[in-house]
Amino acid sequence: MTSSRYVHVLYCDDIRQEVNGKMTLVGCYGSELLVGQLAGHPIMLPKLCALVDVVTGVGNPFKKLVVRAFSSDDLLGEMEVPVDASVPPTSGDDDSMLLIFRAVMTFVPFVVGDQPGKLRIEVETEAEKLRAPGLRLRFHETPAPDFDAVAPA
Repeated sequence: MTSSRYVHVLYCDDIRQEVNGKMTLVGCYGSELLVGQLAGHPIMLPKLCALVDVVTGVGNPFKKLVVRAFSSDDLLGEMEVPVDASVPPTSGDDDSMLLIFRAVMTFVPFVVGDQPGKLRIEVETEAEKLRAPGLRLRFHETPAPDFDAVAPA
């Protein structure tokens, strides 16, 4: 069985590298990020992270990996992932074994803006562009505080 190439992304509020080599993912999102919005004001999150795994079969190694993040159509950032960053598996049939390359992208601050949109990750290889499902950015109206209703004590 030959493995096709693909990219998988987890979006979360923070990614922490632990002393023992583990990663802690904080505040993971599903398919959408729903934020409150005061009418007419852009929304900014202090931080948003993307854990990007790019996968290929051992028999079809990457020669080039460039990870790009877009908010709607605006390029937020890009990074080149060294193609020798993954250690090949030491046993098993080459066609069924996978190489996984991991990249962590952090956006500080992350400007959601004032319109719905989508955060998406695209990976350019030597032969193709791989796209992961995006994170929809949606709003719910947050009522403005009624300062007249709060009487001083």
